[in-house]
This record gives sequence, structure tokens and C-alpha cells, in this order.
Amino acid sequence: MWWIVLLIIAYMLFSRLDDIIELSKSKSPDYQKEVEQRQYEHQQEQKEITQQLRALIGSECRIKSSDLIYMSNGSSEIKAKISQVDDDWVEVLTLRKKKHLKVYIKIESINSLSKIVAEE
Repeated sequence: MWWIVLLIIAYMLFSRLDDIIELSKSKSPDYQKEVEQRQYEHQQEQKEITQQLRALIGSECRIKSSDLIYMSNGSSEIKAKISQVDDDWVEVLTLRKKKHLKVYIKIESINSLSKIVAEE
């Protein structure tokens, strides 16, 4: 019976261990610089994707986004025409069940973007 109590205590300690390690890391200047560098790189990637989207307004594109899984039957990819681009959102026009549909996608959720050159 004492080993059950020991297991419960060990589980409680190990579940909090990640938080304790993260807290001790966050005080380190090197770790803070690393976090700032990751944030800067993420911002640069978002700016680059926004510029690509603005250049492709009016073009047919294939967009991969984690947000599209809920809309397109489990697929994270959509073929659409880019209509408008904002700093945070992109409006695309797509065809679903023979109807044109406007879809708004967060730019930060876009994983990849490719222009469709020719239809097969």
C-alpha cells in the first residue's frame, strides 16, 4: 500500500518538473535571447508569406493550413483564388459543391502556399 502513495507523490513531482525547468530556464539571458530570436524569425516568416499573398492576388493557388482541416473533409489543403489580403487575414474564393464560397484564413496558420500555373 505504501508503494501506491510513493507512486502518487512521484507522479505529482514529475508532472511539475517541466514547469520548474521552464521557470529556471526563463531567467537565463541566453534562453531569453533564444526566445526573442525565435519570435523574430516567426515574424519574418509571416511578413514573407504576407508579401507572397499580396503578389498573388487574383491568382489560383493551393494553400495548406492547419485551420482548413475542419472545412475540407479532413484535408489541410485548398485550391482557391486569392481575393484580398490584410495584415492578419486572407480572403480566398473557392468552389465547393458547385457554389463559390468565400473563406477567411489567418495568415499565421498558413503552412505553405503555391501558385497553380496550369490546369490539367
